[in-house]
Amino acid sequence: MACCIQILLLASCVYSLKAAFETHKDYQVYHPPKKETSRGKGTTVGEHSNKTLAHFNEMKVVKVERGMNTDNYSIFYRSARGPISPLHDIPLYSDYNKHIVNMIVETPAWTNEKMQIKLAQPLNPITKGINNLGFITNYGALPQTWQNPNQNDTFTGQKGDGNPLDVFDIGRKTFKAGDIIQVKVLAVMGFNYAGKTNWKIIGLHVDDPRAPEIHNVEGIRKHFTGILKTIINWYTAWLPNENITLFEEAKDTAFAYNVIADCNKQWVHLMEGKVKAPEISLINTYIKGSEGRVSFATAEEELNKQNYPSGAPTSIWGPYDDRYIHPNLTTTCHNPVLGRIY
Repeated sequence: MACCIQILLLASCVYSLKAAFETHKDYQVYHPPKKETSRGKGTTVGEHSNKTLAHFNEMKVVKVERGMNTDNYSIFYRSARGPISPLHDIPLYSDYNKHIVNMIVETPAWTNEKMQIKLAQPLNPITKGINNLGFITNYGALPQTWQNPNQNDTFTGQKGDGNPLDVFDIGRKTFKAGDIIQVKVLAVMGFNYAGKTNWKIIGLHVDDPRAPEIHNVEGIRKHFTGILKTIINWYTAWLPNENITLFEEAKDTAFAYNVIADCNKQWVHLMEGKVKAPEISLINTYIKGSEGRVSFATAEEELNKQNYPSGAPTSIWGPYDDRYIHPNLTTTCHNPVLGRIY
């Protein structure tokens, strides 16, 4: 009888928490609980990140493009309530228990022009970057994560690279720059980039036909033969003068989730003001109690401050052959969108 009562109380608590997540309009900056939870030490997440997909859909996030077809092309975002920062206001997790996260697509697969979140600019738009090279997968970042450049990484002992976590979506579909998609976390690889830690999350879009069959590194190697080696070769060829080396072979989902949780915690400390990073704009509109929170009216003013004239249409795709081959790559990549394989 006592056991049944405990089960009913637990179910009631779970329902109440779920309802709170789906109806609360603002995020709270997370303070880790003193007691260990069922997710294990170091892997708990706060209300600001652990929103459901239903909540994200309720935000009704849309892209706001400025300076089309110019070097100043920028992608901002707004919700139904007003402008938001993709880095700070978009929830990290879509479904924690199913290992699904929200990914901000910066550079689509099979395009040559590097796009990236501009950390220093208010509202953190996606803008044109440098080091262009044909991208072999959809490439982007995880919101609400940060690798502190002044703190030794929990797993490598080296400083972070100062950026959000990078993500490779290895699925079939090619998305557009600025799309926010849900990806299943499969693995993580660690690189030494100019003496700093640079983690790369390997994910798969949830609607990819192979997503139900792939859960870990073994599944990647079975269904995407050679893709992990290709990513390593591509990344080191992309920045040949930076002495990039691999110090962690692909690790499974559990390890990847620990890396994500750790980088989420570093972002939390940033937003709480416990660490300083003047090179990053903290302006946001949803994170209660955070450094940099502003009203939607103020964010609207910030969005309209700069003039972004448009130019003549140009192609971002660039020419590519049936097979993409870089002179420093030892692996040939084939575009799965066009029916080829890795």
